[in-house]
Parts: sequence; structure tokens; C-alpha cells
Amino acid sequence: MKCPVCDKLFDSEASILKHIEFHKNQSILSSLPKNIHSIHKENSLKQSKSPDAEKIFGKEKFEDLVSKKLKGIDDIDELVHRRNFVEQIKKIVVKLPFVYLPYFIDDFMCGKDSTELLQKYSIPNYLDLKYIVQNILQLDRERYRLRQYENAFQMNLKIPSWEEKYRLIKNNCGFFKDEIVNLFFDNVLCSYIIILMIDYADMGIRKDEIISKSKTLSNNYDIFKFVDDELKNSFEKVLKTDYESRVNSILFNLISEGVLRRKIGNSQLFIVRFSIDKIKHNIISELKLNSGSQKESIIKNNIIMKYPTLKLISGLGVIETAFRELEYEKLIYIEYKPHFRNSRFVK
Repeated sequence: MKCPVCDKLFDSEASILKHIEFHKNQSILSSLPKNIHSIHKENSLKQSKSPDAEKIFGKEKFEDLVSKKLKGIDDIDELVHRRNFVEQIKKIVVKLPFVYLPYFIDDFMCGKDSTELLQKYSIPNYLDLKYIVQNILQLDRERYRLRQYENAFQMNLKIPSWEEKYRLIKNNCGFFKDEIVNLFFDNVLCSYIIILMIDYADMGIRKDEIISKSKTLSNNYDIFKFVDDELKNSFEKVLKTDYESRVNSILFNLISEGVLRRKIGNSQLFIVRFSIDKIKHNIISELKLNSGSQKESIIKNNIIMKYPTLKLISGLGVIETAFRELEYEKLIYIEYKPHFRNSRFVK
């Protein structure tokens, strides 16, 4: 990756972001009037605390779901590999709640492009994909890609130890099928509720209305690109089972983690802290603070820092929608470059 300012090369997104911060500190920002510095500092202090994704995306819930099956296993070796799989799922979902492992592992082994994997499973960047594959699934070698080899799946199975790991993951996905479906339905439902709340960011909405309106999820599974017809059918069966209790549990976690809060002046109504209009305002502010031009990924990162709840729906296109609306309104111009998008403020 190349720095857009000085053309210096970097091997990771984290290192280039740190380097770009150096440029920002050396730029016009460092000579802004004191009162603007104070305002920027004050806004930073107002950032919300980051919600606990472990509570919201079911790390404890999945443990409860699988506990009965685990307790019924007498063979020590089987218990060990079942337990290891459970821990893999928990590590993945708290960071990337839409990586549905039964499908992801097949797509990965079949050699589908990394870009397609990022889009299908709402993975924010290549570093997160690498984290899943290498750190959690321990598939730490270069794989064969479908665009180059028609038999990429068979070739990947021949990589030392990969076939054994793949078969073990698939076996566990089958063994814990119902529990995984339950977990991911709740994660999808939770994210859908947050997205739904964006439309009520200012006016607010009652708890009973949230429960009622969230049932429209059945008509909007296409928001989550990994959900196919087979998984829709599985989700619909779960939706019909103790639905109100599920939503109440999700709302309890969202409220306790500060994702939802009561509206000042009417405690019966709930709101979220951000809206598309607020995100659009922040995009414009970021551009103005950076001489009218900035990489989209850096702006997105700064907005997520200000509104940490966006981490819970990262990859679902909320911030991207704000960018596209501003482009449509001719307030910004987006330059589409090979490896990134650069936004410019239209004065």
C-alpha cells in the first residue's frame, strides 16, 4: 500500500494509517486557531464508549447453546476437538458477527477471491480476513484461487494438514448446526434492529414498536449477503420460536451497553446516537479538516471511533450509504482508484 501524500510503501493498513496521522499532524491542522483545536478536542471527549461485542453477539449465548451437547460427550479426544471448535466460533463472531463458518469455510477452500469473501461476510478489511484464516482457523499458507484453477478446491485439500482441518470444521458445523443457526439468527436480528433504529434517531420509538417492526427482517434478509434460501428457511423456523423473548434479550443487551438510550423528555422512547444525516455531517467535517480531500477508509475509521456502535454493523453499508448520498447531492466528489476511494469536498 502506497501513501497518497509521499508515495512511501507500507505492508499493512495499520502502518499506513499511523503514517498518515503523521502527515495530518504536520499539515494545516497543526496550525489551526486555538478555538478550533478546542472544539475538536471537546468533540473527541464526547465519543461514546465502545459497546461490548461479546455480550451483544452472543459469546455467552453460544456457550449456553452448546453446553448440553458438550456435557453429553464422554470421549476425551472428541470433547477436546468439539471444545476447540466452539472457541473458534466465539472468537470469530465477537469480532465479525456475519462470518457464517459453515459457508465461509467452503467458499475459502473453493478458492473464491478475498474481495468476494469480504463482501459476502461483511468483513471490513483484509487484515480481519487474515486474522480469521491464519490466527483462528490455522490455515496459514497461500491457497489456490478459483479464477486461476478450476479444481482449486481439490488442490487446496492437498495442502499439508488442510484436508484434516477442513473435514474437522465441517464435521463440527454439522454437529452444532442448530446452535450455530440460532446464534447467527440472533446476530442478524440484532444488527437489523440497530439499522432499523437509524430511521428513529431523532423522533424515537417505543420498545413494543421495535419488537413489532423487527419482524420485517423476513423481508430483508438480502441485507446480509451470506444468507441464502436454505439459511432463510432455517431462520424462519427460529423466528417463529419464542420470538418476543429473543428480541427482549437483544434489547436488554443493546440498552445496557448504551447502543440504545432513552430519549430525553420521553423515557418511553428509545433512540440511537447516530443517523445517516449525522454521518454525512461528519464526513463533510472530516474533509474540511483535511483541506477538502481524504481517503474514504480513513474518514470511515474516524466516524466509527466517534460512533462505536457502527462497529456492530460494519460492512453493512451504512457509512457507504452516507458517502453515496453526498455524492448524489453533489456535495462531495469520489475518486475511484485501484485500491482505495478518495473523497473531495465540492466547495
